[in-house]
Amino acid sequence: MNYNTSINWDLFQNQADLIHNDKPILLKNFIPNPEKLLSWVDVENALNNYESNWEIIKNNEKINIPKENILWHGEYFNKKFIHDNINNGETFIIEKYSIQNSYIRSICKDLEFLFPVTTGAHVYGSKGTNSTSFPYHYDLPANFIIQTYGQCDWKIYKNSISLLFSNLNKPPNPDKLIPIIETTLFPGDMLYIPPRIYHAAFPNQSRLSVSIPCYNGIKGRWDKNYYQL
Repeated sequence: MNYNTSINWDLFQNQADLIHNDKPILLKNFIPNPEKLLSWVDVENALNNYESNWEIIKNNEKINIPKENILWHGEYFNKKFIHDNINNGETFIIEKYSIQNSYIRSICKDLEFLFPVTTGAHVYGSKGTNSTSFPYHYDLPANFIIQTYGQCDWKIYKNSISLLFSNLNKPPNPDKLIPIIETTLFPGDMLYIPPRIYHAAFPNQSRLSVSIPCYNGIKGRWDKNYYQL
């Protein structure tokens, strides 16, 4: 069944048993026209519009991005610092991406139609072969990862962390992590990662992907409609 997009979400739901056995799912060639979600032109536009939230990952950790005050417009990230780190091959993150791209907005609306969740979208990307991403970690929301450019290696583990520890940043014992999915994502591929499941990305070339976290229990949703005047 199609909703706001041409994506066959029934294919995902037929492979998932979200009620009885929530588990990671890999769908190859699942997203049509992935370049519509995110391209380097979109990244360049985000860099130059001053409205995006940015993060830079260097040596597996976030680094501080300088900010500057621009007249009465408030505080913004230093664009040159971000530009130089991207060109140096560091991994970057763009938050609040669902407000910038109509196709990703439609995918978010699909998911909010199908499930009682509130969604967002983040961009992950890097140029070159020397970038790093976060080490194995978990997320509290369910997550969809969509590759749009290049390729990236992934490991999804069968291990999950208890909610009793999930807010304490307690590191796992790597010897106890058991991979359940080891794959390389190409444009159009999608990963579904349930909440609290350990996972890690291993970028080895220029790549772009979109992460769609799905939050449950949050009051209200972002208005993802596009209003014409």
